[in-house]
Amino acid sequence: MIERGQRVRSVDELRVHQAAVALAVDVYTVTAHFPPDERYGLISQMRRAAVSIGSNLAEGWGRGSRANLANFTRIARGSVFELRTLGTIASRLGYLETPEGLTLDTQIADVTALLTAFLESVEASGVRETVSSYDQSFDSQLHLPSSIFLEPNSTEQGAI
Repeated sequence: MIERGQRVRSVDELRVHQAAVALAVDVYTVTAHFPPDERYGLISQMRRAAVSIGSNLAEGWGRGSRANLANFTRIARGSVFELRTLGTIASRLGYLETPEGLTLDTQIADVTALLTAFLESVEASGVRETVSSYDQSFDSQLHLPSSIFLEPNSTEQGAI
């Protein structure tokens, strides 16, 4: 596990990113069993929203400033709320009656909580400061709680 104050080298080390990727994979798995007439409706929208969560975290991280990281984390948070609404609709239509489908609500709640905690940590570390070019010390200056990191090369499959 990465300790507090240790340099974070990659967005992949963030627990919130790992959870977002796992959620996206599970959304793909669950929506594969939706009716074919939802191919361009709920299937497409749920998959797009789910992929957007981890992608926005990665983009914010890659831009190299706290302000961008906070902004893209907010966008990711919006995508998780969108996914939550789409999941509610799918559930009411009876599409999430499989065991995998029933766990999506819990996963979405977990990712929402992780995103909220991560955003609070980024903002508390001085989000107003911007960096015009990549700041080599950016990663180590975040001072994020160790609970948001996974061990390097650790993977979480399925549930969060």
